[in-house]
Amino acid sequence: MYHVGSAKHPKRLAETLRKMWWVTSGHFKSLLVAMCKVAHKDIGKSVDSEVSGDLKRGYLCIVQCVHSRASYFADRLYRSMKGLGTDDDCLIRIVVSRSEGTVTSAPDFNAAVDAAALHSAMYPKGAHGGTDERTITGIIGFRSNAQLQELKEKYKSVYGKGLDEDLRSHLIGALQNLVLALLDTKAMYDASCLRKAMKGLGTDEDVLIEILCTRTNQEILEISEVFKFTFGRDLEKDVASETSGHFKKLLVTLCKGSREEGSGVDQERAVREAKELYNAGEGRLGTDEAKFTEIIGTRSFAQLRATFEEYNKIAHRDIISSIEREMSGDLKQAFKTIAQCVGSSHAYFAERLHQNLKGGLGTHEDIVIRIVVSHCENDLSEIKEKFLELYHKPLIKVIEGETSGEYRKLLMAVVGPN
Repeated sequence: MYHVGSAKHPKRLAETLRKMWWVTSGHFKSLLVAMCKVAHKDIGKSVDSEVSGDLKRGYLCIVQCVHSRASYFADRLYRSMKGLGTDDDCLIRIVVSRSEGTVTSAPDFNAAVDAAALHSAMYPKGAHGGTDERTITGIIGFRSNAQLQELKEKYKSVYGKGLDEDLRSHLIGALQNLVLALLDTKAMYDASCLRKAMKGLGTDEDVLIEILCTRTNQEILEISEVFKFTFGRDLEKDVASETSGHFKKLLVTLCKGSREEGSGVDQERAVREAKELYNAGEGRLGTDEAKFTEIIGTRSFAQLRATFEEYNKIAHRDIISSIEREMSGDLKQAFKTIAQCVGSSHAYFAERLHQNLKGGLGTHEDIVIRIVVSHCENDLSEIKEKFLELYHKPLIKVIEGETSGEYRKLLMAVVGPN
């Protein structure tokens, strides 16, 4: 690297750095230390002097991340907020992309070994052996979803039977529900929850609201595809047949997965639509629910955030208070859910967990499982932080006090320590 860079051939430094792309970060870090000793200056200064433009910025980014990824993003966040104005796009991009889950890939994963261990846990040798739940939770709770999908394929190929099928016949209750939920892909799990909520007599509107009002366009489109492939049914048509009125119109709008996206904000539009919302509710007798659906059901969260801020100035109360006053039933809950997620989706899910883990009233296991499983590889760490901030107690401690047995151990493994 030194010979093709500062010492002899400056123009070949970029070519050599391109080759370094395929080197592991640990090896790359060792190379950078050695380069520093040879050149008597660090690689960042060499890149700065020998390369230019976007290519220089790209290589400096890689070098900085090899040294410390956290420091690189901390510096980017500082620069985005430094001085006059804020680089909102950069700020949002970093915060969203750095969201962390609590479940990560097992470093020494071996699908064949795990499959054999799970099979032995369910079919032990000897007449008096029962199901070894500890082994099952010890594997399922410490594998990423991608690893679990590979494990399911290996189990099927070796034993000729689905892993989920075997686990369903050997486990019961909340533990069974949690294990089977973790084995599904995220889209498959959401699709299954929606199908269950609409199948048979009655409809679980809370499930429809929680999933359809909080998922991204891409997630909803993936859920729709899985719903069609797995159940042979059209999600939008099922939702339309199971709901009615303005609640139906809102959910059908959400099912299309066509909400505006992006972090850009049109401030004039925010002012105009804040007035429209006020005139559709607080500013008149009765409520124009269609106007609420048109704006809250289709605008990007960034745009809605600006609109809701303008609404506060006009109505002298926040949008959630107005929804409480103007709406009722499932429609009220759906609009509130969207408004809460516009403010902070992490706070919304933290509140849902708190409501359903309250002592003395019983634990609503389906809701707890649904939230934990849906977010354990994405942003459950942020939900845990918000839970601690709001309720002054770690989520894992609440789970420990409100659950029991192997279900508690598995749930705690997935949630992880604070």
